[in-house]
Amino acid sequence: MGVSLGKHVIADIEGVPFDILNNSGVLNSFVIQSIQDGTATLIKYIDHNFTPQGCTGLFLLAESHVSYHTYPEYRRIMVDAFTCGDKASPLRIIQGIIKQLDSASKKKVGVILTYHDRGLMQ
Repeated sequence: MGVSLGKHVIADIEGVPFDILNNSGVLNSFVIQSIQDGTATLIKYIDHNFTPQGCTGLFLLAESHVSYHTYPEYRRIMVDAFTCGDKASPLRIIQGIIKQLDSASKKKVGVILTYHDRGLMQ
């Protein structure tokens, strides 16, 4: 069995209200809280709001990154979290974001999760 250099979790999330998906400030607060809960170290982040709608955010971590991109017109957000080492948990980060989206949406959102061990070495 090989050793993984990193863990990558990708989430396709649907059923999130338009106003949440069109608000990078709200989404950034969800991601930052989830990064802290996932025991990762945030270095900095950037975001961008698109016209007529949608936004994207990129969070640089000491352990790698978290990013999101929204499609408010389809009530969807795509999120990925990649971490190296054993300190941070990308799954915990993604689960935290989903939990906050559930709460803000006042209902369960639909989620498809994909998990990859990256950089497998013998």
